[in-house]
Amino acid sequence: MDEFAVFDSPLGPLTIQMKAGALCGLWMENQKNFPNEAIAAARSAPLPPARGVVAQWLTDYFAGSRPGLSFPVRPAGTYFQLAVWSALLDIPYGEMATYSAVAQIVGERRGAPSSARAIGGAVAKNALMIVVPCHRVVGASGSLTG
Repeated sequence: MDEFAVFDSPLGPLTIQMKAGALCGLWMENQKNFPNEAIAAARSAPLPPARGVVAQWLTDYFAGSRPGLSFPVRPAGTYFQLAVWSALLDIPYGEMATYSAVAQIVGERRGAPSSARAIGGAVAKNALMIVVPCHRVVGASGSLTG
């Protein structure tokens, strides 16, 4: 059973989705791929203790520490999306990578080339923003894109 809660962050309210003790979703309001039904469910529930570890991780992250993941994550996606999101977890805290660099990593792991455009599509559907650091992926020029 999915459980939802809201975490008040410096970016505004974040909706947390948990299932069987694993983080499945973390979204900002009005995020492009945000499941709006989750907002309504989350708004009616206080942040329960079961999500305390996620809330603490977010608190530490926004305070500037580099917390390692201390809770399981289970995003739902295609095989390719999961491969991309796994590669994003390898981007060191405070560093950036280009879409083409991520494409090279994913291609090497899958044994098949990947295009930067395909990587961009998967990054855009990342349901675990901040935790899976899609915000660290930039265009070839070093600028934010997409």
